[in-house]
Amino acid sequence: MGMWNDVEEKLTEAGQILFDAGQDIARQAKVFADNSRLNSQIADQQKALKNFYAEIGKKYYSEHAEDAGEEYKAYFEKVEACLSTIEDLKKKKSDGKPVVYCQACGAVNSESAVYCSHCGTKIIHVSESEPQDAEWEEVKDAQYRTCEPGDFAEQEETEAPGQDTQQQDV
Repeated sequence: MGMWNDVEEKLTEAGQILFDAGQDIARQAKVFADNSRLNSQIADQQKALKNFYAEIGKKYYSEHAEDAGEEYKAYFEKVEACLSTIEDLKKKKSDGKPVVYCQACGAVNSESAVYCSHCGTKIIHVSESEPQDAEWEEVKDAQYRTCEPGDFAEQEETEAPGQDTQQQDV
């Protein structure tokens, strides 16, 4: 019978090892789930904070567009450039009718236009069979710059306008 007792003892030890391992895995899974939930809540709060900052910035811009302090001048110029680009791009949207672009200013004109409706330059119509002037394409493409959130990154990395370089707890 001694052999069966040894087997029973070994099986009990193995069972305890498996039980402890299962308990450890369950604890780790709970920690992982809790951390995932907390990370999601943190991300939600960061998104809300970013939206609040955007609202504050938009309100400040609308109230101080004419009297912006020197520390905000670069930001205001970038906002104005983005707004201008948006307006230019909206004007370029087609309603399905053929259009031509002014070689001088890049404005959109109807296909039948003889002179640019924006600057008055005579429109040169290029037939489909003639190759487009590569230099004109570069000028047209360079005229419209896309605003990206990173446009402000270089200034934010050094120091935000109106703030000390030291971090303050909120």
